[in-house]
Amino acid sequence: DSDGEPEDQNTAKSADAIEQARGHKKKVKKAIKKAILKLIIVGLLIKQKIKMLLMAAQTFLQFKFLLVAIVYVVSNIVKIWLEIKSKHNPQKVIYYENAHHQHHYEPEHHDFEEHDHGGG
Repeated sequence: DSDGEPEDQNTAKSADAIEQARGHKKKVKKAIKKAILKLIIVGLLIKQKIKMLLMAAQTFLQFKFLLVAIVYVVSNIVKIWLEIKSKHNPQKVIYYENAHHQHHYEPEHHDFEEHDHGGG
């Protein structure tokens, strides 16, 4: 019996060692799974941050484009308004004065011409 006891103890020790090794492997697997999950979560968070930053940049660029377009339209309106005010009105005044005088004098000339033709 005494020879059998050390074998039983060795067998028990080796069984304990196997269970500890299995337990250790399970702990390592759990640690690896936790690390992988943490990496996945961190990766998703980084992806969301990048996506959010790109959306903010897109919104900023669209707003900037809108401002540039508004400034361009306003500057063209002011340019056209100044052009009309500085160049077009004096021509209209001169044109209307000339046209006004022509209309006054033309019918009188026609009357004289008609009288001349009728008398001759």
